[in-house]
Amino acid sequence: SGTSSELLDDYEEGTWTPTIGNFTVNSGTWGATGRYIKIGNSVTVTMWQTGGNVTWTTSKQLAGLPFAPIASLYGAGTWTNGSPNAGGQVFMYNVGSTIYFAQGGSSTTDLVMTATYILT
Repeated sequence: SGTSSELLDDYEEGTWTPTIGNFTVNSGTWGATGRYIKIGNSVTVTMWQTGGNVTWTTSKQLAGLPFAPIASLYGAGTWTNGSPNAGGQVFMYNVGSTIYFAQGGSSTTDLVMTATYILT
């Protein structure tokens, strides 16, 4: 019930398949489910681990994003492993549509991540 300037002309929701790079899978088979919301040239992605136990150090990667980010550093977000006191930051680089973790995590079975970035 608004004017045309108040309407969203580019809105999309969907799923994506997260993949990991340089993580150590301690046990099980790693799997994750991802969802995204795209509004204009901004995308917010969320993923949650559905299987396995993983460990990673800084600069490890989460890939498979639904849209390629703009060149250079144009996104950021956070992660947690399900514990109330464990988490950290993630950063977006346009290197294979990859999110890089700024801090490591260990023996994680409940990795959850969210990030927002700008499209090309």
